[in-house]
Amino acid sequence: MSNQLIFSLALLALASIAVDAGNNGFRQLLPTVTPSSYRITFEPDLTNFNYSGSEIINITIGNQNTNQIVLKARALLIRDASISTDGGSSWTNADYIDITNNYILTLTFPLNLQANTQALLKIRFYGILHGSKKGFFKVKYPGGKYAAATHFEPYYVRRAFPCWDEPAIKTTFQITLIAPTDKVCLSNTPVQSETSRNDGKKEVLFQVTPLISTYLVVFVVGDFEYLESADKNGKPLRVYTPPGEKDSGQYVLQTAVTTLNYYYIPYPLPKLDLISINQFEKGYYHGAMENCTGKIIYLSTITLLRLVSNVSISLSLMKFLINGLETWQRLNGGQTLVRLKKGFSNFIEKFTTDALFSDQFSI
Repeated sequence: MSNQLIFSLALLALASIAVDAGNNGFRQLLPTVTPSSYRITFEPDLTNFNYSGSEIINITIGNQNTNQIVLKARALLIRDASISTDGGSSWTNADYIDITNNYILTLTFPLNLQANTQALLKIRFYGILHGSKKGFFKVKYPGGKYAAATHFEPYYVRRAFPCWDEPAIKTTFQITLIAPTDKVCLSNTPVQSETSRNDGKKEVLFQVTPLISTYLVVFVVGDFEYLESADKNGKPLRVYTPPGEKDSGQYVLQTAVTTLNYYYIPYPLPKLDLISINQFEKGYYHGAMENCTGKIIYLSTITLLRLVSNVSISLSLMKFLINGLETWQRLNGGQTLVRLKKGFSNFIEKFTTDALFSDQFSI
């Protein structure tokens, strides 16, 4: 990596920290262009604490011709952007790229995109693995080792990759992670393929997710051990912990299995991973973050506190089973999404935790 690029990334990191205490940059994007799917590749560097990324987004042009695409990005260095209107056979580079203080990324192209057509948008970018636990961040473990993990709710995904970072815009995602061969790579869905590269790294391609909002995307790279079990319907569950801490995950695994088995409705996804990280953005989710397609990331410093662990894991599992219906339950030929009210889902979370663990904790 060149000194110029390292200097640019350093300035980017300082700028991000400086504006973090300011406004949240909320501005709803106009439906001029909308995405339908993302294919994104990340290559984190756990030595220099930065990463490179690239994405191809399937987009639909709205009811008017346009030469601009507007989406969201924050604390990212955009390397280049290009557009293809013929399925990827040829690409036209953007001749103007701008990110405003409101974290609006505007790409201007030397051609008009025709209304009511589809195109492919390709963006290459760099980012910093911050210690702020927002976006794509670094995690330090005892012994000096680091992992990289994500936390995107409510609007931190724009820190990890350029996107339409609004919960109402649901698309599919296919994540690829490039990492050293000894690292564990995890994302929302099961691994589709894993290939070795000539540079000594591996390239891990994950299956396509269901339709989800951007903040539910998750990916993790690091050194992990795991315990595994299954629920009563045979769905696999794993608890990933840092090396040497696997025993602390046994209770978490038991809690997860017990909670899933409590319900008549089967867990609908192909697998469930619970990932212990050493630090987390406190103040949210009772110390855990559920990502609707197969991942819960939780704060490892609470895993030995059985009562708090019960609440963290069990409440997050309830959010899978209740709020998660919005993602995977479809009626009327797949056109209508079921979304239960937040008050009801909160009640079910606490009801289930109290029903299963009343001898240890009372809500």
